[in-house]
Amino acid sequence: MAHKLILNPHIPGDLVEALDYYAPMSLELANRFRQRVKNRLDDVAERPESFPFDIPPIRFARIERFP
Repeated sequence: MAHKLILNPHIPGDLVEALDYYAPMSLELANRFRQRVKNRLDDVAERPESFPFDIPPIRFARIERFP
């Protein structure tokens, strides 16, 4: 059962900034980034205990291959 995710209010804006950064380089790159974020959010919702705490109860999940 997936848990409900509560995102930091800054995350949507940060994701838009990241997509605006990657899109001029390559739409494929921007789409890959978008998909990896979606996959990572799905992972966190399914298995939150697999991700370390940043500051409890906030968990940290890195998006692989993207700075």
